[in-house]
Amino acid sequence: MKNYCPICDKNINFFSMINPKSKNLLEGICPSCKLQKRHRSAFMYFKEKTNIFTDNISLLHIAPEKKLAEIFLSLSNIKYYSIDLNEKRKYVQKKSDLNKNIPYNNNTFNIIYCCHVLEHIENDIQAMKEMYRVLKSNGKAIIQVPFKEGEIYENYSITSPKMRKKHFNHPNHVRIYSIKGIKERLSNIGFNIEIEESYINDELPIWFDKYPLIIVQKI
Repeated sequence: MKNYCPICDKNINFFSMINPKSKNLLEGICPSCKLQKRHRSAFMYFKEKTNIFTDNISLLHIAPEKKLAEIFLSLSNIKYYSIDLNEKRKYVQKKSDLNKNIPYNNNTFNIIYCCHVLEHIENDIQAMKEMYRVLKSNGKAIIQVPFKEGEIYENYSITSPKMRKKHFNHPNHVRIYSIKGIKERLSNIGFNIEIEESYINDELPIWFDKYPLIIVQKI
């Protein structure tokens, strides 16, 4: 179980691989599908807690990961849609700047998957409002972001990649969320919020992410 990738449906010797460019060892990445612990955690949530693999649904995939996009596109029950700021990325159907809007009508989607995107978006509240707008009533968004203890840390005067890496642990991030902080922002927009704590238990296999999934529902 420890060395099983639920996305690839394969037994894996080690969840690590060598970066072909930097030659650095990348820990926690499946060498087959190239996805990380957070993606395996979300996939297990989809499999165990949603109807995504059985019912007819419409899915919005924000900043689509290649292997997950291929899986979703292979399923006849899913109407698949995807957006990204870079429309040239594989499997991206429409260009979208989440600081402004999501280019779909109100009440379009049953499920949105948004993995490690909001920490890149300066106007994250606008992005959350747009997700709320395009979700159908009772629709859910599965959101993943990096967390820290305490409060959200953001400082818009920090603009250089070097300083952003120092402050936010990544050259393209504009904040580090806290669980409390992101819950408050999502709640203020009108979402009902569920934290999937079961996916952060240290006794679970290493292919689970150490952070919880944020599950929000439009009510």
